[in-house]
Amino acid sequence: MTDTTGTAVGTVRPATRHRGRPRREGTEDRIVEAVLRLMQRGMGLSAMRMEAVAGEAGISKATLYRRWPGKEALLLHVLERLQAEVEEETVLTGVPLREALFRVLESIRRVYLSEKSGTNLAVLAAEIRTLPELNEAFLRTVIGPRRQALYDLLAAAQRHGEIRPDLDPALIGELIVGPVLSRSLLHPDAPRPDAEFSRQVVDSVLDGIVPASP
Repeated sequence: MTDTTGTAVGTVRPATRHRGRPRREGTEDRIVEAVLRLMQRGMGLSAMRMEAVAGEAGISKATLYRRWPGKEALLLHVLERLQAEVEEETVLTGVPLREALFRVLESIRRVYLSEKSGTNLAVLAAEIRTLPELNEAFLRTVIGPRRQALYDLLAAAQRHGEIRPDLDPALIGELIVGPVLSRSLLHPDAPRPDAEFSRQVVDSVLDGIVPASP
């Protein structure tokens, strides 16, 4: 899905690939797992250093810097990879609006409740806010396209007369996504949201924004 927001490219970018000798097979996997182990042992993203990652992965700092120019780029890669591993393809084309919104919410719910090596993705997403450059890149490359896809879906539904045209699609999107994020991030003692929770959220919101019957 393409981000149509026109957001300018920021400063965190993947390292440019250089020609040279082939990279050691599995090195990237070892680096990602090293980052996850450090986080599992309580090292926060702000405190993490490239030296610690290299030592944990059993590689040189030079090997690490050949792949990523700095910590923010490395951590962004880890977050993108974790998201990709747990996120399933969400097919929305030709799907009724109610079902499409349910699939969107289920995709978000699964991502935020998934764990990798004892690391909860919801906790990571909250922690990156302490690193402005990383947070901006994460919002732009990971969250932005998904958010825009939801807004586009809602705007299309408005054009087709499926929901009220006087409402802001961004506000509707927040009403749909908000409960899952709130339950995942703000209420750790509450029951973990399941598929039925997602269905109830979609039904509750959608029943309130459909056009009134003549």
